[in-house]
Amino acid sequence: MTYLPVEQLIFRADSLSAKFKQGGESSYIDEAIDLDREALELCPPGHPMRSVSLIYLAAHLGGRYDQLGATRDLEEAIVFNREALNLCPQGHPHRPMSLNNLALHLSNRYGQLGEMQDLDEAIVLEVFSLCSQGHPHQSTTSGNLAAHLSSRYNRLGAVQDLDEAIVLDREALNLLPQGHPLRPMLLNNLGLYLSSRYDQLGALQDLEGAIVLDREA
Repeated sequence: MTYLPVEQLIFRADSLSAKFKQGGESSYIDEAIDLDREALELCPPGHPMRSVSLIYLAAHLGGRYDQLGATRDLEEAIVFNREALNLCPQGHPHRPMSLNNLALHLSNRYGQLGEMQDLDEAIVLEVFSLCSQGHPHQSTTSGNLAAHLSSRYNRLGAVQDLDEAIVLDREALNLLPQGHPLRPMLLNNLGLYLSSRYDQLGALQDLEGAIVLDREA
């Protein structure tokens, strides 16, 4: 036990997580998660920092899953994210982030297990996140929602999902200036969506659009 205040525990954990993401040893993220758990123990139900503590613990568990692939980390991240979301009602400043994080973890579980209910819930959560007032990362959320809809199209073949993915990806691109680091990924994704719709419907403008985007990306 370090016996630090909650805020300092969370700050130190996030610093260690950042080192891990930059190519550091797995011991960094392990220590970060231990500190997050310690912070959560100091935040019983009703504590004003409990939602924040849950959000960081879930995020760091998700980050370890992304790199090391331990299913238990993903399952825990989903459980902690659900609790965090329940503590963030409409209008809460952390609600959009909680919605988006839970959606991403459910989408990851769908990619691992293939359960449609996880993908469907991820889509609903991203929609709620976009509808939250003052969303600080609208372009990222629009791009994530587009990717989830494309995944559902690939599974079920509903062209409406692909149409919505294209609209959302274009909206995300319009929110980002030239040179933004997320633009290449969004351009590439949009090109893939247009190419898929061309394969489905045969509209030449979709094929031409995909070629232009591929060159720009």
